[in-house]
Amino acid sequence: MVRRGIIYIVFFSLFFSNCLEPFEFETQAEEEKILVIDGQLTTSNGPHFVRVSRTTAFGQKFIDPIRGVEVNLISDAAIYNYKENAEGAYVLNGFKPEVGKEYSVEVTLPSGQQYISSPAIMPDMVEADSAYHSFDTDIVISSTGVEREAKVLDVFVNTNIPNNAEGEISYMRWFTEELFIFPEEGCGGLHQPKSCFVSVPGNPQNITLFSSENIDGQKLEGLQVATKTHMPIFHFKAALFFSVYQYRIDKDAFDYWTKLRSLTSQSGTVFDLPPASLRGNIQNADDPAELVLGYFELASTDTVRTRVLSSEYKENVNGIVFCSQFDRRNWPEECCQCLVLDGASTVRPSWLD
Repeated sequence: MVRRGIIYIVFFSLFFSNCLEPFEFETQAEEEKILVIDGQLTTSNGPHFVRVSRTTAFGQKFIDPIRGVEVNLISDAAIYNYKENAEGAYVLNGFKPEVGKEYSVEVTLPSGQQYISSPAIMPDMVEADSAYHSFDTDIVISSTGVEREAKVLDVFVNTNIPNNAEGEISYMRWFTEELFIFPEEGCGGLHQPKSCFVSVPGNPQNITLFSSENIDGQKLEGLQVATKTHMPIFHFKAALFFSVYQYRIDKDAFDYWTKLRSLTSQSGTVFDLPPASLRGNIQNADDPAELVLGYFELASTDTVRTRVLSSEYKENVNGIVFCSQFDRRNWPEECCQCLVLDGASTVRPSWLD
């Protein structure tokens, strides 16, 4: 007998996940929940994260974290244990891996099933030179699918690449996050205005990759790594920063991200190869045939930033001043209480000092 089910196409990243709408079709297969293990170990002091979850159907909470998992980082010298946090992720703090050393992650579920990533060597760092931005006009598609011409903000990076003279090939990946500063206005009485530092998550589907194979020279200039299409005026009240994280990865990771980018850019018909079939570098220690999603990535990292001033936004996009003194009666709540903004904190990031 044919039963109704839900098709789900899995997209995950090392840091974020999105909710998608359900698409119903008829199938004889029971809905399957697939194990997802993904994480990243970088040359920073951490925190380093591993997330263990199962896929869920579209229209439901996408991440279904598995609690009570034992997660260990394995090196030739020692074993380092990750701690579970309140969100159900597993965190390793205060550990800085060494370039040239081999690492893997071992995950043991509460059921006793054990999973391990393929050992990989931490690559040398490639130092980024600078990041910069520019305003442009492009065709933007709204959440309802309507196309319109709008201003966008593009982010670029200049970086060094190692010399290929000895046949060495560099593989790199970039991820970009935003942070804006939002100072409160004086709202009378005993109110003491403060500034909030508001984090805006990066887009996990923006996968920017580079291989130096068949590339001459030691410099990569003007590589576009992000585009900001949603530009609410309150993001530009004082200043907006783009943090561009540059990761040097190995060929296996580069190939994985290349396949994932290809899958997520497909037109999305039911005849396309679903991203759920993309295996990573993690497998069941007792049953290698089990499909496990996710990837444990080793990456040396460098960070560069670019700052967008409020005056640039006013000149290029919108001349209106947020929380204008001439319109006090219509101020939104955040003008006086900036902590109501999603992702807001009064803790000033150390890199701003």
